[in-house]
Amino acid sequence: MRRLSSLLVLFFLLSCSTDKISDHNILDAYVASNEIVLDNVIACAASNEKDDRVSIFLYQGSRANNINYFETTNDLVDKNDLSKYTLGNSQLTNVFNGYLKKFEIESIQDKWVIVPFEEDGKTHLSNPIHLKLQSKPTAYLPENIMVDATSGMSVFSRQDGQYGDTRIYF
Repeated sequence: MRRLSSLLVLFFLLSCSTDKISDHNILDAYVASNEIVLDNVIACAASNEKDDRVSIFLYQGSRANNINYFETTNDLVDKNDLSKYTLGNSQLTNVFNGYLKKFEIESIQDKWVIVPFEEDGKTHLSNPIHLKLQSKPTAYLPENIMVDATSGMSVFSRQDGQYGDTRIYF
């Protein structure tokens, strides 16, 4: 009888399942039970000029909360597979008196990042942001930006620098 009791206890301990446990450190699990709003987060990234970090800038709106970022291990993964993104570990800091926010993250290799936040009971996701610190770091070329204030209004113009596919200028 004692042996049977021991076997029953052992059976119950080994038969417990953890299939229902979700890991909110993985982006697909984080958003699984929420209403998702895609392409509604204004975010971009730039390599820092003086160190090996990347700044991810975002405009979050006044009611946004739970602002995070999730990153892949490299840029060889499918950028749209949310199961490949894990929660990043960097503090959110203010830029322009809090009008914008930024994360500064280490990036020893190129990778993808998605920035989510919650607002009005919905989870908003940025488009995947391609961090290219290693393959194509941000070019800081202030000599390529000209300001003409002679007309009474400032006119900004610029020439592409190192990379012809530049879309955002710093």
